[in-house]
Amino acid sequence: MGLAPIPAGGILFRDNDLRKLIARRVSYMAGGETEQATLVGTRSGASVIAVWALLRHLGMDGYKKIVKRCMDLTWKLAMEIPKIKGFSLVTKPTLNIIGLKSDSFSIRQVAYELRLRGWAVSLFPKHIRIVVMPHIRERHIEMFLEDLREISDKLGG
Repeated sequence: MGLAPIPAGGILFRDNDLRKLIARRVSYMAGGETEQATLVGTRSGASVIAVWALLRHLGMDGYKKIVKRCMDLTWKLAMEIPKIKGFSLVTKPTLNIIGLKSDSFSIRQVAYELRLRGWAVSLFPKHIRIVVMPHIRERHIEMFLEDLREISDKLGG
C-alpha cells in the first residue's frame, strides 16, 4: 500500500533489539564488518530513494489515510461477498487482502469469468486472492460485486 515501486520496501523496528534478531554480517561488504538488517542484501538505490521521497511527500498522516481507505473498501467487500449466492470468504480480513472461495462453483471457472470481465485476480487451488490497492475506489468495488453476482447467476448460483 506504500505506492513505492517494486522492489522498494523496508522494515521498521520498534526497537534495536528486534532489528538484531535478523541482522547478519555480510562478508563481502566492508571486510565483513557491515551488518544487514533486511531480508534482501543487494538492491538498486533507486527504490530506496523512491521510498524516502514517498515518506517525505505523504508523511505518517498521508499513509494513515491510504491505509484507512484501503481497509474500509476491503471491509465493504468482505461484508458483501457472502451475500452473493455460492461465495464466501476464506477468513475475515485483517489486511487489505480478501480470500474468495466457493463450495458451489469451480474457483478456476470463477477466475476465468472475472478475467473475461477485465479483473486481474490471483488464482490459488481453492480460492481467489483479491488485493485492495490504493488506486481502487468504491465504484470499482461495486462493479466487482455486480460482476460476481452475474457470475453466480451464470454458473447456477
